[in-house]
This record gives sequence, structure tokens and C-alpha cells, in this order.
Amino acid sequence: MWLWAGIIGVWLWSGMKDIPPLIKAQQWKALMLHLLLAAVFTAGSLTYIYLNDPPNPLLWIDAVFSPYSKAIYSLLS
Repeated sequence: MWLWAGIIGVWLWSGMKDIPPLIKAQQWKALMLHLLLAAVFTAGSLTYIYLNDPPNPLLWIDAVFSPYSKAIYSLLS
């Protein structure tokens, strides 16, 4: 419940304080970046709300680079 209130509050605050100056100055790239980051962080918050054990991206990075690091280590030893 409190996380929902926080998400809605951040979107409202952003909509009132950050977005109108960007539209007035016609800074469309900055506006799109702002909205993209807000959407990414909202998705992360929703993942935290609905999943008790959210996925760890460090494990995915380890799975991708582990064979390369083992191969290089075996070549150097």
C-alpha cells in the first residue's frame, strides 16, 4: 500500500514540477529520457511489490561472463 502511494506520489510530483518546464522549453529528448527513467523505476518498484524474491541481474551477468573468465584464466595459468 505504501509503495503504491509512493509511486503515485512521485508520478504526480514529477508531472507538476519537472515535466511542464521541459515542455515549455521544448526539450523533447530530456522529456523522453525523464519519462523512460520514470517508467523503468516504476517497473522496478512494481517488481519489488509483486515478487517476494526479485531477480538479481548480477547472477545473469555472471552467467554470461563466467565462461570467458574461466577460459582466460585457464590460458594464463
